[in-house]
Amino acid sequence: MATLASKRPCNSFLPGTHDFCARINFEPIDKPMQRHHRRIIALCGTRAWGQASASLLIGTHPHNDIVWVGDTAPNGLPVEPFARRQQLLGDEYGIAVIDAWSGFDPDQFGAVSGTVRGGGALLLLLPPLDEWAARPDPAQQRIAVWPHTPETLPNNFIERTIGILSRHGSIEWLLQDETGIAPLTLPLKQAATTPPAFRTPDQRQAIEAIHHVVHGHRRRPLVLMADRGRGKSAALGIAAAQLIESGAHHIIVTAPHRNAVSSLFEHAIGTEVPPAGHTPNAPLQFIPPDELLRHHYACDLLLIDEAAAIPAPMLEQLLQRHSRIVFATTVHGYEGSGRGFALRFFKTLDAETPGWRLLEMNEPIRWAANDPLERLTYDLLLLDAAPVADDLIADATTENTHYETIESVDLKHNDALLFELFGLLVLAHYRTTPLDLRQLLDSPNLSIHVARFQNHLVATAITLREGGFDSALAAQIYSGERRPRGHLAPQSLAFHCGLHDAPQLTTERIMRIAVHPAIQKRDIGTVLLKQVATHARNNHVDYLSASFGASRELLRFWQSSMFLPVRIGLTRETSSGSHSALLMRPLSAAAMPLFTRARRRFLDYLPLMLSDPLRDLDPRLVGDLLNGELLSNTNVLDEDDWRDLLSFAFTQRSFETCLGAIHKLTRDALANPLLMNELTDNERQLLIARVLQHQPWSEVNDLCKTKGKDETVKVLRQSIQRIVQMTAPERVDQFVREISG
Repeated sequence: MATLASKRPCNSFLPGTHDFCARINFEPIDKPMQRHHRRIIALCGTRAWGQASASLLIGTHPHNDIVWVGDTAPNGLPVEPFARRQQLLGDEYGIAVIDAWSGFDPDQFGAVSGTVRGGGALLLLLPPLDEWAARPDPAQQRIAVWPHTPETLPNNFIERTIGILSRHGSIEWLLQDETGIAPLTLPLKQAATTPPAFRTPDQRQAIEAIHHVVHGHRRRPLVLMADRGRGKSAALGIAAAQLIESGAHHIIVTAPHRNAVSSLFEHAIGTEVPPAGHTPNAPLQFIPPDELLRHHYACDLLLIDEAAAIPAPMLEQLLQRHSRIVFATTVHGYEGSGRGFALRFFKTLDAETPGWRLLEMNEPIRWAANDPLERLTYDLLLLDAAPVADDLIADATTENTHYETIESVDLKHNDALLFELFGLLVLAHYRTTPLDLRQLLDSPNLSIHVARFQNHLVATAITLREGGFDSALAAQIYSGERRPRGHLAPQSLAFHCGLHDAPQLTTERIMRIAVHPAIQKRDIGTVLLKQVATHARNNHVDYLSASFGASRELLRFWQSSMFLPVRIGLTRETSSGSHSALLMRPLSAAAMPLFTRARRRFLDYLPLMLSDPLRDLDPRLVGDLLNGELLSNTNVLDEDDWRDLLSFAFTQRSFETCLGAIHKLTRDALANPLLMNELTDNERQLLIARVLQHQPWSEVNDLCKTKGKDETVKVLRQSIQRIVQMTAPERVDQFVREISG
């Protein structure tokens, strides 16, 4: 057995932590710990010593029960590349090794720590703590925007990590001058019981609730929320097995990654997840979310695991298609926040399926309560960060709120502020991950703008400085020869929008903006954006920009602060399930011509895009993108056009024979808010979807809830009638007299 010497190490550590050695509680590695707790063993020294010592600790433990994360491993152990961090969600190991010499990535740590089962151990191979923060961290490459490299970035995240590790009383420390290392004795993975049975009252309640979704009233979905290790996926699998045994013919499982449901399938049918694909005879089947939406699959029950990591629009479509559905999600997940998911998606459930039910699982199964590794993971990654309590900021207004810009170094020394800031970001966004924490602390081009009420943070805008390239590099970006890391807005304007000189100007791109839910709709976010604009002008920034998954609500918020769309992505983003939109707000004299050109090109080319790559764009969103502007200045209706319009509106001329004139009129009408307000929402959608986007009649019928083409054409005639009566009443009167006479 391995034994740690009881003496205190003689080396010192970081300034300000001179009493580190006195606080470390050296325990024998083989001392009995609370059953099912997971151990944390830190090996500080040279890399060669750390790898050799870890190899001794691992001993003869089965290699298939070990995950080693780094770029090299001893003794033929398989190495897990960082890119597989998402696939680790459903895995389980007795020993996990993180080689921090290869880089200490927060996303990676979050994924790997959750794979260690109760009674297992996490081994951290660390440089000497008084040297670690001075070393460039290879994992910084993910946030090192051009022209920065990991060597030029601050290491605030690592300094914070060192402080937390040094204060964490449950870590067992091995320093290079220690001796007596021997193999660990750890429990091996136990085979799953057959048939599976619940292990906690929480799990039993969850299984019963899943049964009720199938056997109770339709349209009563269940939301199952739990932290990792609470048996959430196992409960889904056990319930699936029981339902299949009692007669369910087809249960579909979906998740962002196939490996995320390995535990579910193991508990349900005792095997790995079968390959995705439609096999109607299989009682339990995994189908990826996008595949589920491309085809209509009938099933007795749809189980969605890790729902917070699936784009909200996709979840909403699945909710509409399936009447018996369970949404399961991790509350504090490294891939996405269940709390942020809850804040938004619960509103959708309230509107669409008011009889839905929420169930939270709190008691851990995969490890014991008060597990030291779980606590360390929460502390390092701020997984339980939360914004200030509602009642403490209830009286916040734009007048009594203080606005300021803070530095990343301020966060490193103020955990209370960092906790509130990160908690607000987690609550406001689906996909906040631990990497965002590192970006807050270490990004070289990041600014943090906040609003405070009585010293509590109530809103924030996180911005990134982009652009400022010389003409030669700007030309290479425009031609697609170079794509410097970061700098999303100027590169998109150059390469996608065709504005060759755009990369030479500077922008503050607003990466995140969040207002505390308790004080939304009080204009605090709008005032904060004004402060961002003032700060940018004072620092000689040319324009503000924002890029996000476009929705009607978000577009209207940004447009109210003088941001206008200059690009819409041609395909849906996998991260949001929406088309991305790029918006600009010019600040300097140099930016005004660029903005004018960008907006005009956007409006000129949008009709063509709507008829082909953007055919599936939400018609209501199209109207918001236009914001009352003409699509083109070559859209004049001549006398023959008017006769086509009037004959379609008041006779039986077909839609196809009058399409050219209808197309011109629709484009003009979209630029006139008064006209658009006279149409119903259904009529506006119909005009955009059929006239501009050329969507098939079958899809337009579904969109507008009409019974067929004839009824849809009837609605189109009524819409054109109303528009021409408002725009040219004399022409209408004359034409009606002609056809009546």
